[in-house]
Amino acid sequence: AEDGIRDVERSRGLGDFYKRQYQRRVHGIQDMEAKRQQPVIDSEMPVDGEGRTMHLGVNKDDIANRILTVGDFGRCKKIASKLTNVKTTLSKRNFLTMTGIYKDIPISIVCVGMGMPNTDFMVREARHSVEGPMAMIRYGTCGVIEDTVPVGDIIVPKTTLLVQQNYDFDPVIDKDPSKAFFISKPCPADPKLHSLLASNFEATFGKTHIHSNGLDATCDTFYTCQGRKQTNFKDAAIEIDSVKRLYPEHQIFEMETYCIFKLAQFSVPEKKIYASAACIGLINRRLKVIATDAVVLEDEDKGGNCILDTLASFTFPEGEPANTKRLITLLKEQKPIAQTILNLSLIHI
Repeated sequence: AEDGIRDVERSRGLGDFYKRQYQRRVHGIQDMEAKRQQPVIDSEMPVDGEGRTMHLGVNKDDIANRILTVGDFGRCKKIASKLTNVKTTLSKRNFLTMTGIYKDIPISIVCVGMGMPNTDFMVREARHSVEGPMAMIRYGTCGVIEDTVPVGDIIVPKTTLLVQQNYDFDPVIDKDPSKAFFISKPCPADPKLHSLLASNFEATFGKTHIHSNGLDATCDTFYTCQGRKQTNFKDAAIEIDSVKRLYPEHQIFEMETYCIFKLAQFSVPEKKIYASAACIGLINRRLKVIATDAVVLEDEDKGGNCILDTLASFTFPEGEPANTKRLITLLKEQKPIAQTILNLSLIHI
């Protein structure tokens, strides 16, 4: 009986031992995990310890209420050179934000690269970072589908729609080509900002070179959604006239504008966004010609002035954001450092 009691006590001792070992392992794992993670203030819009957003990499001190967005680093830096007191932010995801002062108004030039996802990052994270209303204008290139619109002309679309590829569609199996792509309903630019932008372009380039009553088709891909047939893949390419048959005012294909216009339309009243866009006609798909580098560079330079003038003179119905004065003061105080960063970025980025 005594041996039985000792066996029970021994087993209990071993149980306590294994329990302690298990607890040490659990705590050790928890300690390791704790070292590999940190709390976030808001997982819906993650920011770092300085309040900078995850992709755009900006906080309230880095970006203005008026934004000119482009897809090309060179275009971004070229237009930013027209600003003073420039502060440059380059995020880990290669979003380049250059914020400075133009005619006593803070303006940000933001390079997003290409496509809807990057544009979505920019609009949502810029909106998160800034208090008060915002104005956004995209300036990029496009493919023209009207033979009456020469390359090098500027298109200021009045409306935009989205063309998306249906990746479930298999042209070998599915026989209805209308199901290969989704075409959304049109979404308008802000009327006041669009009118002001078109007027400034017409004053600079002449009315015959500005096309401001047409429709843009924003595509989620450069190839199939814009009617470029691919021999290396069996997926379908949209017919180049598919959108024009639905909307005769269709003029151009590109890849970002719809996202800006639609998110502006979705913006809540207390965080209102006013949006417009202008595109350099880079390629005419009908005539099979492309603008020369000299023409594009001239359009970038003169068009950049037109958009900066538009943003600087645009008045918000809600009144000028309080952020304007604060950011001007901040930019002027940081002038020596910011200018050094700008000069380095022009050389190395």
